[in-house]
Amino acid sequence: MCGHPPSVHAPVEPAGVDITSRTLFTEVAPWSSIVQRAGRCNRGGEYGVAFLLWSRPPKGRDPAAPYDADDMEAAAAALDELAGQSVTSTRLQRYPVKQTPELHAVARLPLGAVR
Repeated sequence: MCGHPPSVHAPVEPAGVDITSRTLFTEVAPWSSIVQRAGRCNRGGEYGVAFLLWSRPPKGRDPAAPYDADDMEAAAAALDELAGQSVTSTRLQRYPVKQTPELHAVARLPLGAVR
């Protein structure tokens, strides 16, 4: 892992950022976020070997905030199961991890209400 700066990913990083790294570090997050972040590790296959490292949040901090605790545990269990294995983005996307669906409210205004 020497010679290549690691990439550290956080929940506030916007989608669409085109970066890649040989070593990626992230805290556990819901599975969909892990898959998105993992996609930035060895994105173009330019490295023979790349590493995704993860950890749980530090003690003394709410381990799930701002996420659902069950989603965090499910993702951590999946990452534990995959430890030491070579994976692709496609394999991670298809890996069976239960996650609470995210619901987003959209306001529907009457036709002509917005000008």
